Amino acid sequence: MAFGGIAGNVVKIGIQMYGDLGILNRAFRQGGIRKAVNKAKTEVLAAWAKKAARNIREALREGNVTPLSSATVFLKGHDVPLWETGQLYGSIKAIKLPDNSWFGGVDPKMRHPTAGMSMADLALIHQRGVSIAVTPSMRMYLRGQGLRIGDDTKVLVVPPRAFISQGASKTMASLSLMGREIGARLIRTVR
Repeated sequence: MAFGGIAGNVVKIGIQMYGDLGILNRAFRQGGIRKAVNKAKTEVLAAWAKKAARNIREALREGNVTPLSSATVFLKGHDVPLWETGQLYGSIKAIKLPDNSWFGGVDPKMRHPTAGMSMADLALIHQRGVSIAVTPSMRMYLRGQGLRIGDDTKVLVVPPRAFISQGASKTMASLSLMGREIGARLIRTVR
């Protein structure tokens, strides 16, 4: 069994079967092949979504990302990137979508309690990084927190911390196994 490919952020699955196709022919004649294929596909996609979420959480927990600046360490009181409350970590999960497909990543329905945005948007900011224009009120706030920020500081830069792509890369490295898993489950189902 061969596996398809990846186009952008979309995984395309194509299956070629090798071996004893008599089993599949019998299943076609009995009319149960579509149900068997859908069941096998759904089971494997669910397992892979869980694996993707696990790999992304692991990448976040391991913290192999750009370290925090000394100013951020001063404000937070610790030097652990991406780990203030654990809410971002908790928002990474496997989610069954309405079309019975599966997604492994940051739950787009979860909201950050104080940032006024979804956890997915917050994760994307951390993934890609962001430059934030310093306003006079922001400068006063940061100075009030004890941070020495000069009048000439116009932009604060949050560097990319690509924990999502690290976890996704780990999952994609073994993606060719997915086609084999679907085929194996399908053969077990229709026997």
